[in-house]
Amino acid sequence: MPLEVEITGQWVSGYPNTTWKGTARASEPILSVCMVQCGDRTEWAKTPLTNYTSLDLDLNLHYRRREGCDVQFLYFLGQAWVQEATATVPSQDYRPEILAQRRVRTGELVELAAVTSTPVVRVLALFLEKREVRVGRKRIWRVRPELLAGFAPPLRGILGGGRTGVADQSFANEF
Repeated sequence: MPLEVEITGQWVSGYPNTTWKGTARASEPILSVCMVQCGDRTEWAKTPLTNYTSLDLDLNLHYRRREGCDVQFLYFLGQAWVQEATATVPSQDYRPEILAQRRVRTGELVELAAVTSTPVVRVLALFLEKREVRVGRKRIWRVRPELLAGFAPPLRGILGGGRTGVADQSFANEF
């Protein structure tokens, strides 16, 4: 049975970053994969193997110029992060809508934010129960083989593979 994860947080402002700071909390140890889909490219990273029941979650919109609307997305979830996505947002005071509180389930791909930008950016997370993974060489975790088949093909490569990576257009179009 999937575990419930509660996500809470709020926006905090200050040049050059506008930041949504939050926490993902569960009753048992959780792991996660953070993803930023920017156009036809999806960058992802896995959290390290820990016994944490709570993971910090920060989404920074880092403005690259004082007068411009070009931003770099810096997304941190636990001790995993992605930072390569850049896009143009409508204005310097733009903040994508992110709920201050929501409940999600482990094993489900969750869209935390859909950013109105060029190219379009989506901020995604996938939470897993620690007991659903096994540890391989170099302490890289992978979803247990008997559970991996339950995930969509694009996610299988991530959940059965390395620590970080970039997925191609075929992955981005699966969502």
